[in-house]
Amino acid sequence: MSTKDGIKDYKLRSKTVEAHNRTFKRIYNYDYLPIVGLKRVQNLMFTIVASYNLIRLFNLIKVNKMDLHSVISSIKIISLT
Repeated sequence: MSTKDGIKDYKLRSKTVEAHNRTFKRIYNYDYLPIVGLKRVQNLMFTIVASYNLIRLFNLIKVNKMDLHSVISSIKIISLT
């Protein structure tokens, strides 16, 4: 991380990944997970991330006034490639 490339990659990570972690902690209050065990924590985090992505998707559809059918068709095309 002390190289120029490492610093550049870390700055990119802070803009892309860390923003979501901050959202989970501050808005959804996931500072502390009341469960024990790696598999249980992984399952909970999967549920949190999936829920976040669905909320974000529906907000994007609403803001851009998109047709739900066209969105579903686009998702199918993306998933096939």
